[in-house]
Amino acid sequence: MIELFLNDLNNFFFISFFWVVYPMPGFFRKELLYLCSIIIGSMEIGWVITFVSPSLPLIKEEFPGLTSFETSAFQAIPALTAIVGTYWANYLMLKLSRKFALIINSCCGTVFWLLLLTMSKKFFWISLIIRALQGIVMGAYSTIDPVYVAEIAPPERIGFYGIINSMCISFGHCSFNLVGAIHSWRANVYFGAGFCALQAFTCLFVPHSPIDLAHKKNPKNTDENLHMMSVEDDYNEDSNKDIDPESYKSTVNIKKRSLFQKFYLKPMIIGLGLVILQQFAGVNAMVANMSSLLNAAGLDAIDSSIQASIATCAEFFSGFLSAFIMDKFGRRNIFIFSCCGACLSMIIFSLNTKLSLSPIIPVIILFCYMFSFGIGLANIPWIIVPEMFDDDVRSTANSICCSINWLSASIVTFCYPFMAKTLTDFGSLLFFAAMCLISLLFGIFLVPNDPQKYRFVNESSDCKSYAGVIKPNEIENDGTKEIPSEL
Repeated sequence: MIELFLNDLNNFFFISFFWVVYPMPGFFRKELLYLCSIIIGSMEIGWVITFVSPSLPLIKEEFPGLTSFETSAFQAIPALTAIVGTYWANYLMLKLSRKFALIINSCCGTVFWLLLLTMSKKFFWISLIIRALQGIVMGAYSTIDPVYVAEIAPPERIGFYGIINSMCISFGHCSFNLVGAIHSWRANVYFGAGFCALQAFTCLFVPHSPIDLAHKKNPKNTDENLHMMSVEDDYNEDSNKDIDPESYKSTVNIKKRSLFQKFYLKPMIIGLGLVILQQFAGVNAMVANMSSLLNAAGLDAIDSSIQASIATCAEFFSGFLSAFIMDKFGRRNIFIFSCCGACLSMIIFSLNTKLSLSPIIPVIILFCYMFSFGIGLANIPWIIVPEMFDDDVRSTANSICCSINWLSASIVTFCYPFMAKTLTDFGSLLFFAAMCLISLLFGIFLVPNDPQKYRFVNESSDCKSYAGVIKPNEIENDGTKEIPSEL
């Protein structure tokens, strides 16, 4: 059965590559190499979260007598401290740059992974502190990576690059469970530390974000500098050859904006709603019951780490597919499809727990749910949030949304055992189905197909710079761009 699954997986990637990727013009370009370095941070998020799944039983066996509080804290504390990491990353990006923030974070991640090797029963509290520090690194990755990817990606490939970055979290879950099949928690530590060190080295060859380059050239006004770059490009066009460049530039007057103003209220509501609903869609509940569901279907002879890897592959597959259809079908349409599939899967799964229809149904539903979640709910929040905000407020907005996301994850992880006890599995799954339905309505009425329309400086497809710029024909007489009436 495993051999057939792996053969189908190989055929899936082979057909997808030659049918979708190979004919795609401009696919193989230098930005794709830069992406390969940045997305290691997203894989690290998956590795930090998944580390306890294959490793905690081995740690408890090696250090008997650990209290339930110690083991629970070892598992849950990274999600709490990740909230701090989002603001730490925003500080580094504002004071240094995206590139240096990522390098510093990778170096810290390498050190914290290796420090876990000092774990002992007597001083287990030190390991809890190290896990808390890993959570800060994880939260920083969740803030830096989406922003950096959105800013270095070619304009026509922003959706594709964003999906690849997001689906690497799922790949982190899958790969770490496979490493866990070695049955050595230290192997996972070396694996995580090695890739952190690899990212710190490869990031040296990744260029700075266009926003950081513009800020370095003119630190007082990033957007003005970006606009000057665009103005110079437009001036060089043949249609503008008779215009004096100095008088052309003097018509511009753009001031640096603050996130906390009425203009950004709607995109902020959309961003916060997406990250909250993502966590309350029930993915943590499904992952927590993964082994028991597969065992009930007769797969108990397979190692639990391999079971988890197989199930997580469904989310990775859907993320792979979503990467190629995101820009074609639009964010809203894919998000709606994702919510419909997740809601229907939860309803059928809850009915099966009540009626005990068949032991194979939970396995099918598990794959359907993970596939539906991965194609939209897992990816789109991390693509839309960076796209909706202008360059000078993007990192701050993304930090706030990431911190709320990690807070929501902590709440769901902590409350689910109590929900399962008081509401039973049937009631808990119906609750998550209701949250998926709310996500569906949220997607229909609020999620945009073109998130960039919410920018003050609108980045249309014909812009000449990767960063947000104003085209000359959009400049009003007073030098400011009119705010869209729909907002």
